[in-house]
Amino acid sequence: MFADAFKKQLRNMINQQPHDSNLLLPGKLFSKVN
Repeated sequence: MFADAFKKQLRNMINQQPHDSNLLLPGKLFSKVN
C-alpha cells in the first residue's frame, strides 16, 4: 500500500519536471521500484 503511494508520488514528481541531470537519480530509483 505504501509502495503504491510512493510510486504514484514519485511518478508525479518526475512528470512535473523536465528530464535533466537532476532527475537521473530519481529516475533510476523509479526504475528499480517499478
